Amino acid sequence: MSLYGNIVFTTDFSGHSIAAFDHAKALADSFGGHITLLHVIDPSVHLAVSFQAHIPTVQVDGDWSAKARDFAKKKFDELFPADVRSKYKLELNIVEGTPFVEIIKFAKDKKADLIVMATHGLTGLKHLLIGSTAEKVVRKSPCPVLTVRPEGQEFEAF
Repeated sequence: MSLYGNIVFTTDFSGHSIAAFDHAKALADSFGGHITLLHVIDPSVHLAVSFQAHIPTVQVDGDWSAKARDFAKKKFDELFPADVRSKYKLELNIVEGTPFVEIIKFAKDKKADLIVMATHGLTGLKHLLIGSTAEKVVRKSPCPVLTVRPEGQEFEAF
């Protein structure tokens, strides 16, 4: 197997993460690798949305989880045509949990050579309050991590 033969690409299906896929493809092309796509469904996001809508929810119900999985599958089919899936042996994996924890576990389980992920570049107070999934993955990853900053994003001190 080559240096970056086993690439894990994480996505939330945002424009930022889809743009980062170009980097994963370029590395797979250069090193003859394949790409495994990982989408993490974060139950805490559902809880935050529920509370904002004044619908207190303590548990993530199965219906919400199923809808989130259906959405991910639909986006995967929409954004990654059959020829791209075939060329990179691209497969979709969906897990639920805290994103950085699940990404680290997945990379270890798959014996990833590299993780490619977008960063939304939160800084200052937003970063302090929300934290950075990308930063936590970089610090705890069992393999190298390529983080891709959104094009045109300026650094904010606060």
